[in-house]
Amino acid sequence: MHARTGLTLLLTMLALGGPLRAQPAPERLGVVEAVRLAEANSPELNRLRAAVEAARAARLTTFGLDAPTVAYAREGIGAGGFNEQRVVVSQAFDFPTTGLYRYRQADREADALERRLDALRRQTKARVKQAYTRVLYAREIEHLRQEELALARALIDAVSTRLEVGEASPIDRMKADLQLAQARDNLDAAHRDFLNARYDLFRAIGLDPEAQRYEIVFPDTLAYVPVEIDQEAALARLDEQPEVQEALTRVAAAGYGVRAARSSLLPRVHLSYWPQDFGTGYDVHAFEAGISVPLWGWLDGRGRIQQARAEHRQRQWETDAVRLDLKQAIEQAWHRYDASRQVIERFNQTVQERAATLLSLTREGYRLGEIDLLTLLDTQRTYLDSQLRFYQALRDYYLDVIELERYLEQDLVFTGQ
Repeated sequence: MHARTGLTLLLTMLALGGPLRAQPAPERLGVVEAVRLAEANSPELNRLRAAVEAARAARLTTFGLDAPTVAYAREGIGAGGFNEQRVVVSQAFDFPTTGLYRYRQADREADALERRLDALRRQTKARVKQAYTRVLYAREIEHLRQEELALARALIDAVSTRLEVGEASPIDRMKADLQLAQARDNLDAAHRDFLNARYDLFRAIGLDPEAQRYEIVFPDTLAYVPVEIDQEAALARLDEQPEVQEALTRVAAAGYGVRAARSSLLPRVHLSYWPQDFGTGYDVHAFEAGISVPLWGWLDGRGRIQQARAEHRQRQWETDAVRLDLKQAIEQAWHRYDASRQVIERFNQTVQERAATLLSLTREGYRLGEIDLLTLLDTQRTYLDSQLRFYQALRDYYLDVIELERYLEQDLVFTGQ
């Protein structure tokens, strides 16, 4: 079986012209294009596509047909010639129901691989969109760190001005210098995170290493898009998920396996046909039909049946486990989505405006000498932390919405292309 599968995979690759080569990335890589490239380039998807082809081809090997036998015989050979000669064609095959059940079992196994391929397509799409989200998040954090650096430089100017007029101490300047150094370190770390996020996206796409250029532009943005997702609606589609459908299809395949095991106890059929020559030419014919009686088949047949039944029960329990795992994943993704959405809406309604206003007033108050440096530093830290929490919540919101997209089978974010 393994040899046939390997040969089928080889023939499939040859028919397709060898392994699929990765496509070069465009200069602008949006979400839609990234998903398209991933579906074409993904080694996991292409490997499973070949496995589906192999499983479809394997169905033709299940009928239990032996290679026909062609034999030549001559009897009664003596000094005067022979009494009879014949050419015999013999064929043996399993009882018809046995081959039928094996074919249906193999057909269901191929269908199960199709369901797995569908699940992997959805997972690949979600993985690419989530990787793209992390790239956009890393880019926003890099912008935030650039803003932090600009604030640190402005703080240096403000402290220097007050130091010149004697309203600040050298210690204040040292604190401002430390803030500037920390801002530069944070910016360097943010840039590294952005580069790492790019590489993760390229890996999710399956992009050829030679096409992974620094010049690639990511045109999409990480902006809050209100999406209403009903938890019950997501859970209502539980049995429609390809993972569940795959498990159910494997249960059906195992059921045919039980029938095939029972049917294997039935006798095999043998047919033979031959033209006969009694010295006057092949002018008479004969045939023979018989069955092989599985007299000792009960010795191992019972074991095969019990094994097939146990596998059928195993597939049923696996289906229950898949349902439970998916239900948990859907509920957890929905609760994370709901929590991050509340954080974002609260930030948009109150925190963002107040944090920006507080920072502006504090900087002006320090410039006028009404507020000390520690208060300004604390306000700047509060402002930056609130911005960071917002982007973290926005990232988590996108990640969880994309996860729920997979179960709802519809695009909810990055739909404008």
